[in-house]
Amino acid sequence: MVVRTLLALLGLGVALILDSPVTVVAASIAQSDFNVNDEDWRVGTLFSTTATTVPFYLKDIPANNGWIETAGLAPFMAFAAPVAFLGDKSVAYGGSLQFDLRIGPFLTQAGDRPLVVISDGTTELQFRTTTPALFVFIPFNVSLLASAGWQTSDGSGAPGGPATEAQLLTVLGGLTRMRIEADWNSDRTAGDDVTDLDNVRLIAGPAGTVPEPASIGLVLVGVIVGGVAAARQRRARTSRGGGYASSQHRAWTKVQVRHSNELD
Repeated sequence: MVVRTLLALLGLGVALILDSPVTVVAASIAQSDFNVNDEDWRVGTLFSTTATTVPFYLKDIPANNGWIETAGLAPFMAFAAPVAFLGDKSVAYGGSLQFDLRIGPFLTQAGDRPLVVISDGTTELQFRTTTPALFVFIPFNVSLLASAGWQTSDGSGAPGGPATEAQLLTVLGGLTRMRIEADWNSDRTAGDDVTDLDNVRLIAGPAGTVPEPASIGLVLVGVIVGGVAAARQRRARTSRGGGYASSQHRAWTKVQVRHSNELD
């Protein structure tokens, strides 16, 4: 009986683990809200290995909301992420890169453009987009799954072939460069590009929230230990209950016999 109970509890524990939905919490691996300073972001180009230009820092003091800005005519001008967004960021695989971008006053670079470029020093990948609207912050949520549209990059700005999940995971595991496009004007006679960046978030993927094998083992051990304790308690209650019922029955029988004798 005890063995059957334990097996049933074990099965129940496994069923609960397998059937329970996994709660995915959007954990931020790195973030920049620019409410104090430029947070070491710099300006370079999408495909350069260095970026040393300090962006403009702007702030709406009453709202306590800051952002960074760059203006210029450099081809493929881009915001360069600081060290907090680089290195081993493989936990971001399956997550996303989120940011708000505002462009203006000129927009002559319409159409499909590299929006984000990342590299591990060996492989370079790009995520492309169409031109955003002018004069307002547009939120972007770039999925960090290759199937979302990531492509290989040859450094020319041209479309590339589809990136594989293995390539994206490898690059995220050793990021040496992350760039966000700031060049939306190809007409050098029209005037400078002006691009603002705010609220950058690198979000972890859901893989980190799946229970580890060790965690599952601990849960099962807990179920078994709990089952043993429950079984022992039931046996103790049954034993005490049976003795109490028998003594009550004997006492009742004696009362019946004594009462009968008195009547006689």
